[in-house]
Amino acid sequence: MTMNKPILLLLVSTLAIVLVVGAVSGCTMSGSTEINTSTSFGTGTSTPTSTPAPTAQGTTETVVTGAPTVTTTGDKVTITGSQDGTVDPKLESGGYIVEILYKDEVEVDAGNYFVQATENMFPARPDGWHLSITPADIQGGNPIKIKASNPYVVTFTKLPLAATPDTTPKTYKGTGSSVVGPITLNQGTVTLKGVSGKVKAQLYDATTGIFVTFDRSLYEDMDTPAEVTEDVLQDGSYLIQVIDDKYSDWEFTVSQ
Repeated sequence: MTMNKPILLLLVSTLAIVLVVGAVSGCTMSGSTEINTSTSFGTGTSTPTSTPAPTAQGTTETVVTGAPTVTTTGDKVTITGSQDGTVDPKLESGGYIVEILYKDEVEVDAGNYFVQATENMFPARPDGWHLSITPADIQGGNPIKIKASNPYVVTFTKLPLAATPDTTPKTYKGTGSSVVGPITLNQGTVTLKGVSGKVKAQLYDATTGIFVTFDRSLYEDMDTPAEVTEDVLQDGSYLIQVIDDKYSDWEFTVSQ
């Protein structure tokens, strides 16, 4: 496995080096990495303050090297480290947004939820981090096993989100893989129309995190934007997972 080169190395002393990922101000402890994960979630835009990829959390995470450690803040559980280990954050059963930021390769096993994220699976952002993000239905009560040899940040954000759901018609924009919404959809046909970017879209229940419909490309051959329709079986609030395996700027509209 290969390590991505850090963007900036700041010499603190002859014994400690602090890695600052992206243009993030502030200080970190020796043996830790500070990474910005800012985004505007649920507003239809994904405009981070320091790093160019949208993520779900909207905070700056401190990555502690070594065995995995757990921090719980409100409805968010964060696991960070750089080595193998097993932790028990005592997750409740239900829907979550699961976000995995990693440097090289990482496995996350939460019982009924398993991800093996590699360098080739998700493209690296300009800051050197890879991102996997998806809604999921998690069965609580299971310890979480992590296999890794490089830094990672794994977050479980409990659904439903506090954000007021969007309504159609709605335009979403961003860069890289993301989750947008929640958005209120009525029973019937929903249309997703690609404007730019080579991405796929999938629809999830905004409360349970259960996959509902869509695994549809919002582009055609030769990078031409595509328009796709699907039937929503019941009124409700939904999340849209944006899958971007090229790390591109994208835009699409949702209408009914």
